[in-house]
Amino acid sequence: MKKIAIALLIAVGAAFSAFAADPAPDFQDFARKQGAVYSYISPEMFSSMPALDSPVSDYGWFGPAMMSVESVMVAADSDLSASLLKAADKVIKRDGLVMMATKSNGSGSSYTIYGKKIGDTKDMSDLLFIETISSSGQSYVKIVSLKGEINLRSLSM
Repeated sequence: MKKIAIALLIAVGAAFSAFAADPAPDFQDFARKQGAVYSYISPEMFSSMPALDSPVSDYGWFGPAMMSVESVMVAADSDLSASLLKAADKVIKRDGLVMMATKSNGSGSSYTIYGKKIGDTKDMSDLLFIETISSSGQSYVKIVSLKGEINLRSLSM
């Protein structure tokens, strides 16, 4: 009986540590919504990147230190846009992100960048881009979330 209890404790501990190392994507619910364009790159994909012979791995921000990249785009006039912005606000508050930059061009297009620094370094652990795109009579809300160790000096936008 004692061996079963110990085995059970080890299994539960392993399950919790695996969950903590690979959190669920923040905007995963939008993957199944009609009218949303969703993409996600998982920690598993990033952990395999050092083995890849690819110029992508030459970028300091995009490699084994990355945890995930998630992107969602919806029509600005849809019910989904309010839900997406509400979900982004929850992530901002939960993760303690601060506004780093914002810009509006006066024609309806704008972006805001939120982030979280790693200690006293210039590196970031989270970046969240919220963009409103207006073009040719269409308007979209797009969110891109980067998580991991992000080296801003080598991030080219």
